[in-house]
Amino acid sequence: MSESIFSLDDTNKHISSKIVVALERVSQSFKRLLWEKAKTTGLSPIQIQVLLFIEHHDSHFATVSYLAKEFNVTKATMSDAIKALHNKKLIRKRYAKNDKRTYQIILAGKGRTTMLELNNYADSIQHIVAKNNDSDLYFFYKTLTALLGQLHQANILEVQRSCASCTYFHSDTYCSLYEKRMPTKRLRIDCPEYVAADTRKQK
Repeated sequence: MSESIFSLDDTNKHISSKIVVALERVSQSFKRLLWEKAKTTGLSPIQIQVLLFIEHHDSHFATVSYLAKEFNVTKATMSDAIKALHNKKLIRKRYAKNDKRTYQIILAGKGRTTMLELNNYADSIQHIVAKNNDSDLYFFYKTLTALLGQLHQANILEVQRSCASCTYFHSDTYCSLYEKRMPTKRLRIDCPEYVAADTRKQK
């Protein structure tokens, strides 16, 4: 039987295994907080994630196809989540003028009110992270942004909007869009001007 990174022997033998297991534990923490918020709002975790995404991103991202990729679920699963949110009057659909089959998802009035209860779901984790000193946080953040880029290149993370995989970002940390070098604290994990490097090359 092949070794697993989740076996104690392997985990304690390799630092890379320890990091992977630690990241999996962090993921469990977010899941727990989402479920706790789900219990108080009557929403499912995926419905909460969709509302948070729509609230904080440009409307051109708010389509069933893009949201399915963002959260790594099937279009059918995402359609069910959108239907449930629509039935609860938390979102509404803005149809394209030239194609009534295509629509963007935007928050309804009730949805904006609900966001007051959802926006802080991960605050407890942020408060814990913020207690670390700045030098450790900057090093950790730089490592995470690089890891996200590598996961994207390996097709494990389908959607990526961070500096690490952006066409404007270069190995010497220079951003050609803003025409300046980007220190660690200015690297973005979710940039509104992001353009995937492989997409740009195909044009």
